[in-house]
Amino acid sequence: MLFWEPDRTLSAAAALTAVVETALERRRSDDGDVPLDEELTALTLLTQLELHLQ
Repeated sequence: MLFWEPDRTLSAAAALTAVVETALERRRSDDGDVPLDEELTALTLLTQLELHLQ
């Protein structure tokens, strides 16, 4: 059974946003250049998460 709690949903979305941002930053610092498709995928996901947080 699944219970929906708005606060937990927002916390989960915020946590996912932080994970994606951290992964993208690490990828940039490791290689200096992130392939465009990876960058676009990460930015698309971040945009979707941010819209969910509003």
